[in-house]
Amino acid sequence: HGQRRNLLVEAVERHAGDVLRIGTAPEAGIRLLARLTVPADDHAIARRAVEARVHVHPLTQCYAGNEREGGFILGFASTAESEIEPAVIRLAELIREAA
Repeated sequence: HGQRRNLLVEAVERHAGDVLRIGTAPEAGIRLLARLTVPADDHAIARRAVEARVHVHPLTQCYAGNEREGGFILGFASTAESEIEPAVIRLAELIREAA
């Protein structure tokens, strides 16, 4: 999973750095948290992403209170290495279209 994690971090930095920010990425795990750096509806983007065969979970669904920060939970455990970069490119395009 470490190689996939690294590929995901690099792809986000390269192709989506203007619209997503990954904080300190943990060395272990199968998901990363990416926060939106532009105002956009993460639920709407996640719905459009599924239509584009990119599966992400909107971060705002994880909040209980009114203060919510938009973004996505990005899983990579079952994603082929060759699919990571194209998925990030498509997600970044969807975010830019929505912002």
